[in-house]
Amino acid sequence: LTRLVLPGNDIRFIGCRAIARAISEGACQALTDLVLTNNNLGDSSAEELRVRLWEGEKSAPALRRIDLSCNQISCQGAASLARLLLSPTASPIAVLRLSDNRVGDGGAAALAGAANGAGPQLEQVVIRGNFVSCSMARKLGRRGGRVHL
Repeated sequence: LTRLVLPGNDIRFIGCRAIARAISEGACQALTDLVLTNNNLGDSSAEELRVRLWEGEKSAPALRRIDLSCNQISCQGAASLARLLLSPTASPIAVLRLSDNRVGDGGAAALAGAANGAGPQLEQVVIRGNFVSCSMARKLGRRGGRVHL
């Protein structure tokens, strides 16, 4: 299994936890893409993914792209995922998509900070449609970098 694509299945936290557990226990060693868009995941799912992918002894070493767009993830969940990007033990994520959530300015700042501190493997963090203010968008735009609004 290299791609797990489950958009719009309303899996919520319980489904995300099962997926994260399977990944962390080594069931998906070849997984490169995890697409869980529009599943009502919320912040607890973002935290569960962070914990499992960071601390999982047999996590998915090939995982490069995660798409959690349209999942009601707020600043808190964005901060969890920002910590994942900085993890020295997690998979080297190249693309994190969080479009159409509610990360706001706080989540955008946390993700931008993590993107600046992450290794060279990180190509982009996409946060379009996330209630980011004009002033924060200008600030992120001046920095250039890997966060895309």
